[in-house]
Formats: sequence, structure tokens, C-alpha cells
Amino acid sequence: MAKTTSILSLAGAALALSVAGAAAADLPYKAPMMAPPVQAFDWSGYYAGVGIGGSWGDSNWSNPFGPGAFGVSFDSAVAGLHGGAQYQFGGFGLGGGLVVGYEYSGSFAMDGFNGNTSCNGNPALNCQAKIESLYTIGGKLGLAWDRFMLYGTGGWAGANVATRAVTVPGGVIDDQTKQWQNGWYVGGGLDYAFYHTAGTDWIIGVDYKHIELDDTYHGVTNIPAAGNDRNVKVDADQLMGRLTVKFQGPLWPFASAAPVSARY
Repeated sequence: MAKTTSILSLAGAALALSVAGAAAADLPYKAPMMAPPVQAFDWSGYYAGVGIGGSWGDSNWSNPFGPGAFGVSFDSAVAGLHGGAQYQFGGFGLGGGLVVGYEYSGSFAMDGFNGNTSCNGNPALNCQAKIESLYTIGGKLGLAWDRFMLYGTGGWAGANVATRAVTVPGGVIDDQTKQWQNGWYVGGGLDYAFYHTAGTDWIIGVDYKHIELDDTYHGVTNIPAAGNDRNVKVDADQLMGRLTVKFQGPLWPFASAAPVSARY
């Protein structure tokens, strides 16, 4: 009797296990949860920002009515605005991507005239020059590695250039000029995207430009003597720290900025 009871118990346990296994087999399979892929930063979009820094350079003066040429150096603190648009091609994984765009900028001198260069060797007069305002429009080509971008720029430059001669001693203005001058620039910079919010990215960076302005005739405005008129050629350098806001979203002529699966 005991032997029969043991056999029945084992048979019941086997039947229970087989029923449980069949029920488990009928349950739907639930795949393990996967973390969303982390994708590198996308530099595509329109942007605008502000900057502050310094400018320095040399102006070459020559007398169109007679012999004589000499150089006048200058420097100034500057502040400015910039904006543009750019699009990133590829590089949304661990590798770098190519960024193509355009940029415009305007900067303004925060200092007055400085420098004390004798006017063509005349110890009684000091000649001074400055770039009052500078404007640029050009192309931009960059290499991006996630939130870092190294870029080069170049294009057209134009500036309001002012010159004057002051008496020594006393500092009385003897003559003065102001003239628009066209030219070109080339430069580059480094940007870092440090903060992301809904719809915008915040970027800090440093930007350098070398500017060459064409030789341009400056007619003296405050005295009639044409002998004080001059031709002025300018080359300058500008270095600025910048804060930029980039706006996410569709970028013409492209249908949309490249999609980003996740940001961090």
C-alpha cells in the first residue's frame, strides 16, 4: 500500500511540473530593456552671439601729392556681435564630422585714439589711427568632435578707419580723416557646446581674424590744405572670446537638421 502511495505521489508531481511548464510556454516573451543609443552633438542650426576682446594692427600712410611713407600702429579693446548658419555632415557617432556654413560679424572699438608716431619724422606732430568699426561676411569650414568644433573662416571685410594728427606738446588736433575701407579677412577658432536646453544650445569659444584693408585715399576734413591728405593701408588682428546661442530645428536649404536620438 505504501509503495502504491509513493508511486501516485511521484506521478502527481510530474503532472504538476508538466502543466506549469506548458503554462509558462504560453506566456509572451519579454525582451530585456535596452538603453537608448547616445548620439554625438549636432552642430547644425542658426546661431547668434556676442563677443569681447582686443584688436591691434598697423596702418601705412603715404602722401599722394609727394614723397614720404610711414607706419602708424594702433590697438583697442573691442566688443561685437556675430551670427550665421551651419550644417554638419556625418560624424554623429564617435568620429568627427564636417561642418559647413557662413558667418557675419560686426565689432566696435571701445577705446579712443592711441599711439604716438611722429608724422613722417616731424617731431611737432603725432599721427594716430584706429578702426572704429569692422564688419565681415564669409564662409566657415569646421571639424566637429561631439561638443568640440575647430573651424576656419574667410571672406570680405570692411571698416570705418579714422586717422588724425595732433600737435606736440598740447595734443591739439591738427587734421583728421575718416574713410570706409574694403578688404578681406582669414581666421579660425574653437567652440565648445557646454549647455543644452529645449530648442537651444549654448556655446563658448575663441575666435581669431587677420584683416587686410586696401590702400584708400583719406581726404582731410577739417582744413583745406590738400598737402595733409594721405593714402592709408591697414592690416590688423582681432582676438575675441564669444558666447553663442544655437537654435535647433530645420535649416534651409536642408529639410531638417540631422536627428539626434539622445543628448547628455
